[in-house]
Amino acid sequence: MRTNRILIGAVLILVLAVGSQILASRLHSPALIVPLPVGFTAGALTSDVNPQRLAPSITAAP
Repeated sequence: MRTNRILIGAVLILVLAVGSQILASRLHSPALIVPLPVGFTAGALTSDVNPQRLAPSITAAP
């Protein structure tokens, strides 16, 4: 995997996480109510938020 794809995936994860936490705090909802569905949706719709592709050596089973 090329470096720019890894950076795009990492930035996308960071932006979605921070944005979801800000939205959850403004809606006065618990911290996981907004980010959890956002993460599931991002994982289903994009190939950039895939832990196996971002760090295959870390997440691989022994």
